[in-house]
Amino acid sequence: MSDRAEDFSRAQKLVTGSMIISDMGCGAFVRLVVTGAASGQVWFDTLATDDTLTPGPAFGDWYQAWERQRAPGAQV
Repeated sequence: MSDRAEDFSRAQKLVTGSMIISDMGCGAFVRLVVTGAASGQVWFDTLATDDTLTPGPAFGDWYQAWERQRAPGAQV
């Protein structure tokens, strides 16, 4: 297996059980974990840029913060 195929396979294993809920741009995503012990947690996926998958807050906390940023007149 080529290095690129191995990298893809590894990344796929890391994100199995999650779904993308937001695109942060430049190959980075926000994921919601939907299975396993971390279910309900948001993870920040920057695997494409710096090979990192970082645990974040609970979905409800992340969503409230995201919604405040999207509110009319919100300063981003």
